[in-house]
Amino acid sequence: MQSATDAKGRVENLIGYVQKNFLAGLEIGSFEALNVEVRRWMDQVANVRLHRETGARPCDLFLTEKPRLQPLPLFGYDISLSRRVRASNRCQVSFEGNRYSVPFAHAGALLELRAEPEALTLYRHDQLLARHPRCYSRGQEIDNPDHTSQLLKERKRGADAALLARFLALSPKAEAYYGAMRQRELHALGHVRRILLLVESYGREAVATALQEALELGACSSDYLHNLLQHRPTLAPLFGQLHLTRGAELLNIDLPAPDCSRFDSSPDAPPPGPPVSPT
Repeated sequence: MQSATDAKGRVENLIGYVQKNFLAGLEIGSFEALNVEVRRWMDQVANVRLHRETGARPCDLFLTEKPRLQPLPLFGYDISLSRRVRASNRCQVSFEGNRYSVPFAHAGALLELRAEPEALTLYRHDQLLARHPRCYSRGQEIDNPDHTSQLLKERKRGADAALLARFLALSPKAEAYYGAMRQRELHALGHVRRILLLVESYGREAVATALQEALELGACSSDYLHNLLQHRPTLAPLFGQLHLTRGAELLNIDLPAPDCSRFDSSPDAPPPGPPVSPT
């Protein structure tokens, strides 16, 4: 039985034989061209020569040994690197200086990462979550748009729900107004957004009053409410009623008649006397 040292030496000798007899002086332009050259060399040189130890050609010995060879396994040998990683709150895992995306539902979860030469896969409890091409650069983000598209939809749905809740809180008639808008307008939430902007300009009470009036008239749109609020100040009375802040008896004051003698134009007129005080 040959030792491990002898087997190691035989393998190294074969590598040296290929380097000296095939690769020496050969210019390799591509792997495709290399495969063609190595097949030619094997068929015309290496496999038809008389082997020094066996005294036979390798191609003849292969025909003898071929029936005893076992078939190759259906699946390649697993050379993947496996490790446990935790997904961040941004739906990503870090590996070798790069970040790979995972579905948003697994953000923060502990996952199993398997790195193969060409691909990187992520599992959770034997469930395949993601598969990415492996990146050998650094500082790159490898994303799958499907991993975050559902998250964006959920965020938009939540923002729309909050927007509608603010609108319904304007008035008891807001729900009926929104229902009417949905029947008549293609984008009812767009009108809701513009109506809430009117609240910032005209105030909550003014918009609520205009909304109720518009609902009674069957005019359900943000444009009609804007027009109603814009012209309402010009239609209001310019002056309101006079409200007295003091008792009416305080207004019954007797004043003396004014003395106009000082304005007499005659030069001989006597100078005006002292003002007469009321009795």
